[in-house]
Amino acid sequence: DMKLKAITLKKAEDFVGTLRESHNSKGICMIVSVLKQIIKEAIRKRYLATDVLLELRLPKDSQQVMQYWIGDEINQFLRSVRDTNRYWLYVVAINTGMRRGELCGLKWDRVDFINQQIVVSRTRDRYGLKDATKTKLVRHIPMCGNVLMALQELEARRSVSG
Repeated sequence: DMKLKAITLKKAEDFVGTLRESHNSKGICMIVSVLKQIIKEAIRKRYLATDVLLELRLPKDSQQVMQYWIGDEINQFLRSVRDTNRYWLYVVAINTGMRRGELCGLKWDRVDFINQQIVVSRTRDRYGLKDATKTKLVRHIPMCGNVLMALQELEARRSVSG
């Protein structure tokens, strides 16, 4: 309920302080990220002259213990999604560690069944398909048996529905 021109660094810091009462640091960072995007767009459209949030300090993520699924949990999950359209996506994600944008940017021209590898050389984000990954590097990820079978099955279905 505040005009963009009324936002100051102090008000933003106070807002972050208020958010700490009900949000964790990751949630706060996401909210502030949206606010920063609004400010950047306002600058681009010349509604604002400067980015008042440039100096805003965000809370550090508290070090959380990483949690991983064990084999039985992975198998249980994959069984529960076996008949969905995204099954292959989950199999590839779990077995390769590819980033979300890389998975969304994966096309058949980057799946090499002969050498049993996936060539990761593009990504997809909110702006569309990009012929580069986050690190700008091309990676070759070997396909384990599960990935190979899932992608062969998906390709066979694709060929039939054609």
